[in-house]
Amino acid sequence: MVLLFLLLGGVAFAQAIVNDYKYVIVPAKFSFLQKEDQYRLNTLTKYLLEKYNFTVYLDSDVLPDELSNSNCGRLYADVQSVGNFMTTKLIINLKDCKNRILFSSTEGKSKEKEYAKAYNEAIRDAFSSFETLHYNYSPINTVVATDQATPKQLFENDRMLFAQPTTNGFHLVDGTAKVILKILKTSIPSCYIAVFENETGLLISKDNQWFLEYYQGQNLISKKVEIKF
Repeated sequence: MVLLFLLLGGVAFAQAIVNDYKYVIVPAKFSFLQKEDQYRLNTLTKYLLEKYNFTVYLDSDVLPDELSNSNCGRLYADVQSVGNFMTTKLIINLKDCKNRILFSSTEGKSKEKEYAKAYNEAIRDAFSSFETLHYNYSPINTVVATDQATPKQLFENDRMLFAQPTTNGFHLVDGTAKVILKILKTSIPSCYIAVFENETGLLISKDNQWFLEYYQGQNLISKKVEIKF
């Protein structure tokens, strides 16, 4: 995972993953504070996420059925305090249901002495890095729309996929225009980072053919993919 972030510079990879999610859950209380919504920091986090086009709920809210039925169909926002007695520093993390960090903001800083002002200033400063994320909800619609979908199911019958250009690579769609894979450019023209079902792998050209490679447990899997660019 670290290698993938290094190859792509982090932000483009995070964008491809985060764009698959519509909802974000914000805790009613952050671990470094003593009370729910202390200094109205949780409410402010919700408001700022909504500013960047996310659909956001506090974990104390009544959730719609679409959201309450799937823990892995949402992102989880967390704010970390990494400062000291001299400077307030906050970082916003977006995590998936497996507690993996998909995006981290830069450190938001404030030297205000009053806590309410310091936290407000620091969280707004941290959120400025969301400008680089360019969030735009665009889920991968797979043929098998279940949590158990596997790459073998996604590419059944060796069907042809068609490449549609995006800012950082391509969406690979099938004949019904469903997005099956999102692939992101690397510094190597014959190698793309592949995103599918909230997982990652590599799409590699070998002998004029394309192969999706990924790990299933400890085993490296390689599957041929027919693509028309």
